[in-house]
Amino acid sequence: MSDFENLSRNGGSYYRGSYGQEANAIMSMAVGPIRSVAKYFRDNDLDVCDAVRTKVVRLFNKAIIQPNGPLIVQGAPQGEIHVSAPGHSFADQLDTLLKRPQSSQNLFTIFEHVLYEPEAQLNSHRTSRLLESISYNPKVAILYAYGISPDAWFESNQVDFWCGRPNQNAFIAVLPSSVEIIDSNKQLAMLCNIAGPSTMTKGEAERRMQRDSEELLSKAFAPCSIIDLPVFDTTDPIASLDAAADELCNRGVAS
Repeated sequence: MSDFENLSRNGGSYYRGSYGQEANAIMSMAVGPIRSVAKYFRDNDLDVCDAVRTKVVRLFNKAIIQPNGPLIVQGAPQGEIHVSAPGHSFADQLDTLLKRPQSSQNLFTIFEHVLYEPEAQLNSHRTSRLLESISYNPKVAILYAYGISPDAWFESNQVDFWCGRPNQNAFIAVLPSSVEIIDSNKQLAMLCNIAGPSTMTKGEAERRMQRDSEELLSKAFAPCSIIDLPVFDTTDPIASLDAAADELCNRGVAS
């Protein structure tokens, strides 16, 4: 059996797999519902590196205000969606976004976890329910970090990439066992309210939650660590999964 197959949770940790510079910049400081994360950044006057700040603000802009709706910033040019506020700090930019209406038609982002499947691009009024999902199975986090379909893997050990190729700059955010989890009945109610091409039934929501050892965070929490994963080699998928598993074990966050 491979190192990946043997991989298990360590010390009650939770895991979230994602990828990209902006994801890493955000999750290095907090993981949780996106409004809660934005408030955590604002209230603690946290910042992200210059190279990804515009992309990060754009992400929050999409998630918190109506897509294609105006964001009026004092002193900024008008006529387009604004993802930066000249003369304002990052915390001020987030504060501006947070003052917009809380309910918005969210776009899917790279941060969605358990509910993303190729045939189910979902959009719904659920602003606070982005960035929040975590797993107590480190293997699931690795699959999501690389963009591998969990159904294909767990049903037949097949490495099937959602986008036809592995995600670049994949990483795992590791959170402690002390994080607060939303009650399972409330979790199901949230998942069943998701709008998609077909109704998300309670049974399907439960299947996906069980498949991915899924939990929903109640608010933003700072991770214990961020683990960058090795670049995925499509010529040897199993070796790549094993290398990712070894990285988590070597860092002491899985066993």
